[in-house]
Amino acid sequence: MKCLLVLLAVIDLLFWHKGSASFLDEDCALINSSDVDFGKSRRHPAKRGTTPWMAMLIIHHGFGCGGTLITKNFVLTAAHCIDGQDQFSCATRSCRGVESYNVINAIIHIDYNPVDGTNDIGLLELHSEVRYNNHIRPICIVTDDAINIDNINVFTAFGWGKTETRQASEVLMAVRLFRRSSEECNFEFKHQVRENQICAGSAIGDTCEGDSGGPLAFYDGERYIQVGIVSYGTKMCNASAIYTDVSKYKDWIVTNTRKNRRGNINRY
Repeated sequence: MKCLLVLLAVIDLLFWHKGSASFLDEDCALINSSDVDFGKSRRHPAKRGTTPWMAMLIIHHGFGCGGTLITKNFVLTAAHCIDGQDQFSCATRSCRGVESYNVINAIIHIDYNPVDGTNDIGLLELHSEVRYNNHIRPICIVTDDAINIDNINVFTAFGWGKTETRQASEVLMAVRLFRRSSEECNFEFKHQVRENQICAGSAIGDTCEGDSGGPLAFYDGERYIQVGIVSYGTKMCNASAIYTDVSKYKDWIVTNTRKNRRGNINRY
């Protein structure tokens, strides 16, 4: 049947444990490392050992979007990355440090609006279960109210998107971002930023084309917790961007990752 290939970057991970919050998968990654040291640079290569959950979506034999492994069977991404992709193709990649998984099911939020980017969230169900090891673990998705995301103002986004050279990066990059006020973003984007979206950016840039579907996360001193999904931004990638607020969809994520819907593209 039609399929999509997801590549999970194999990056060293040493430790993990359950924290005070409730997570979608209690085996989500606890890393034995510090956050990325950005210095004065806009983007910086992601540190080895910090992103065992990063996924690359391959569509029609080429790179499509980013995503995150959130359970043994599901990858979280943006709806716009998989909407309309009715002919997914399988590909292989003989590259050390990469594992590939075919996708058997794509789930798009039923209220996703491609015009204004609202409810830009989707799930990919993998054909086979991922075996966790020292290199592959899910990112942490909070499923309770133990962490108030509205109080988090500094984030890190990850992806293979375009850099200052306007070319896609060959290595996974990280960018430090700061929460923007609704007033700033409403003015910048000329429309209302919704309450289920996060607006973030920095004085030296933001995420860019090719980063879509990847995570906006914060580092709590032990692990990265995903709070957003890269949705859309400005063409020049030099201001702010919009991210789907994962905390507003925790019930949707829990419900859909606990169902087995063997099929093509579904909307729930």
